[in-house]
Amino acid sequence: MKPITDVLVSVIIPTWNSERTIDSCLQSIVNQTYKKIEIIVVDGGSTDNTLKIVKKYPARLIVLNKRGRTYQRNQGVLNAKGELLLQVDSDEVLHPRLIEECVKKILYTRLDALFITTIDTGFSYIGKSRCFGNIINLKLRKDIWIPNSALRFYRKIVFQNVGGYDEDILVGEDIVFALKCLNAGFKVSRCKSFILHYGTEGLKNIFLKKYYYGKTFGRYRERVREISPVESYSPLRSYIKTGVFYLLHLFYYKNLGRYILGFVVVKLIETLGLLLGYIFSI
Repeated sequence: MKPITDVLVSVIIPTWNSERTIDSCLQSIVNQTYKKIEIIVVDGGSTDNTLKIVKKYPARLIVLNKRGRTYQRNQGVLNAKGELLLQVDSDEVLHPRLIEECVKKILYTRLDALFITTIDTGFSYIGKSRCFGNIINLKLRKDIWIPNSALRFYRKIVFQNVGGYDEDILVGEDIVFALKCLNAGFKVSRCKSFILHYGTEGLKNIFLKKYYYGKTFGRYRERVREISPVESYSPLRSYIKTGVFYLLHLFYYKNLGRYILGFVVVKLIETLGLLLGYIFSI
């Protein structure tokens, strides 16, 4: 086995008009304690200052004429030189030891892939209110696959074996990818370090984002049923169970009471956007 410091990790970041957050994202990757990294930014045709910001960093930039997060992820992997891969969104900031922990865990314990928890946060009241669900998740759930965690770090052979990300869905592509990996028998675990997700700010933008995702929610449900038995994982049931779980445990965090209303409003707006996107796509 190679010395750990000799193993190249390819970090893949899809971007599209990401000037608000891409600088912080790239800085958090450059600041990682693990240094053998290649950064691959796959842009879907940004019209803002995203490309200008990316060019300030030691990153390989791939500019595509086609926008689509799953398509961009796949293209990033196809151009990656590393044997280990990490998928990061442009509005996320990594814990400084995340990649080091992932590399050690994969190689020392002979794993194939790792779930990484994402903590929602933001700059505004609404943005910060989004973090409530993740606080509950981290405190009360101990299983590998908790809400807002995704199979982000994996060996390239995993991607090749399962055929990458489904390009015809806009929502839940990470869940479909994870289900394919689990069904293929790959050994997975969970990383302790986390990723901060700054996400979309403003209720209007949150609604529009979920509406956009909702357009392929039906296809997402079909893919889940094809891959996994309904009783094993149901997207709709999962959304409902998670929502009930949040409501039952909100009272544990009375010291963060001013964010409870914002959290409930955000979740209602997200659900409404997703539902309407799904309905109008039928």
